[in-house]
Amino acid sequence: MDSGSERTFLEEETGEPRADLFKKLATLSIDLATEKERQTRTITKLRYMRIREELSSSAQLGFRIDGIAGLDCNEDLTRTRSKEAVAQVLASYLANVAPGDVGLQKKIVRSFCDRLDHLHAAARRSAFFKGHEMVGSSLLFVADVTGASGASGVWLIDLANYIGSGVKSPE
Repeated sequence: MDSGSERTFLEEETGEPRADLFKKLATLSIDLATEKERQTRTITKLRYMRIREELSSSAQLGFRIDGIAGLDCNEDLTRTRSKEAVAQVLASYLANVAPGDVGLQKKIVRSFCDRLDHLHAAARRSAFFKGHEMVGSSLLFVADVTGASGASGVWLIDLANYIGSGVKSPE
């Protein structure tokens, strides 16, 4: 399961209106496009990302679920906004990876929580994290239930872009 952070792009990435982003917007809802965007069939990255943030849990919760490998459900992750909806997606994920095994599901959740606590504590101790904002980073949640152990964990990924202390990430 991939969970994206609230800030997912650098302002300088927003640039010129793009047709590819308009196509993505059209799959979400063409009604969200302005008349000018519909006429030109383009949208800026900044406007597209702001729409996406409002549709997902990013605006309210500071993160969104970007994808879940192996989850066979009809969840529209782009419109998962509330805490309750996020909890339901997590419950669907757990039911999929450990069907009928509530004990294993609880073990996975405990492992996720422990790992998140560990990452949080490490970030709070880090001089780098205190002085920088990560842009576009994600948390990768993995549950390997091929054996009875229920090995699982959470990793911070996509650390290429950051801002802070007057320094932007290298090109």
